[in-house]
Amino acid sequence: RTGNFPCYASYARRQECRDGLCVCTADNYNLYTCEVEVGNCTIFRGTSSVGLGVAAPGTYTLGSRNSCVTDDNQEREVHVIGTYGNASYNSYRTPDRLVPKDWFNVKLVQRGPLTKPLVLVVASYYPMAWDLDVPDGVSIDIVHVSGQTSPSFSASSQVSAPSGKVGRTVIDWISYGYGYDHTGGSTAVLLQNVNDLYGPVTSFTGYQHFKSVILQVGGDPLEVLDNPAS
Repeated sequence: RTGNFPCYASYARRQECRDGLCVCTADNYNLYTCEVEVGNCTIFRGTSSVGLGVAAPGTYTLGSRNSCVTDDNQEREVHVIGTYGNASYNSYRTPDRLVPKDWFNVKLVQRGPLTKPLVLVVASYYPMAWDLDVPDGVSIDIVHVSGQTSPSFSASSQVSAPSGKVGRTVIDWISYGYGYDHTGGSTAVLLQNVNDLYGPVTSFTGYQHFKSVILQVGGDPLEVLDNPAS
């Protein structure tokens, strides 16, 4: 263990004992805290987290929020939302018929000018049905959906958004993670792949499970609103 944190870089098979402490030597993990670090996106959890996305008040969540915010991307505004996801069996009740259980909502709130193309990456282990609530004056250049597609799932992830609000939708597996890789996923791989495709992330928001997230877009990403729903 390293302080209060378990050394969970074993997912990348890179850990070692130094002076009685387990340290994480895998790429994109902090050596001593074992938290995910990709560029300047360092994941913080729970009350320590500061982010542009937050679960909508009164809606279901499981686990703490895991998040980061940066101002490193000069070409795009890139937001990533990660979760394990949720699925249910269809009427045949067979494990090979897993389908998206319900729609999961992402509500965008504009808090300042949008000066760069907006990219939204939504990632989950299970196929998810994503419902995007996009306000007037905001459009999304690219929505990238990363959800597993395999013979075990009878459907792939899908996206619903108001007409004309999304320029292009990409459905392509680039890993998943919700910021706490000790319990599953590979957030480090996900964020590195996003970085390779779209440049450094502007924000990451992760919950193990959630029903609805409010995401702030536009303006200075380092100025986080206390009440993004207003």
